[in-house]
Amino acid sequence: MSREELLVLIRSHFGKIVGILLGLIISLFIIFLGFIKTLFICLCTFLGYYIGYKFDSGTLNDFSDFIYRLIGKLNKRS
Repeated sequence: MSREELLVLIRSHFGKIVGILLGLIISLFIIFLGFIKTLFICLCTFLGYYIGYKFDSGTLNDFSDFIYRLIGKLNKRS
């Protein structure tokens, strides 16, 4: 298989490959760290992705804006 064929194969099945790798990594974390610690790592990763997405999309101007919004929402719940 040539390099070009391999790249075409990877591009056409990119989501599946990423899904397999993510599943493998998460299963190894569960085996070595336990379920709760792995869940915490996944939660922190998702939160980091979400904040980064908001910055990239221009919804958040700076990190302090995010913190003020978060604190405001937490204060309304109390």
